[in-house]
Amino acid sequence: MEGRSSIEQLQLDLAAVNRCIDVLEKAGANPQDIEVLTAHALTIAERIDEERWLNPAEALGWLFENANTQGR
Repeated sequence: MEGRSSIEQLQLDLAAVNRCIDVLEKAGANPQDIEVLTAHALTIAERIDEERWLNPAEALGWLFENANTQGR
């Protein structure tokens, strides 16, 4: 993960899994395969949250930044 934070890498991984889910859904793939990938995506999202909250001050800063961005 050279040059990237672990959160950034996890976000990239999550985006990749979500793209795979989208492709499989559009292709009419086996729903069980999609469920497995969805569970994996949720696990990655949980890891992102865990990483963010390792430093509560940074996590709160991120929350406030996103709240201000969405409120515009």
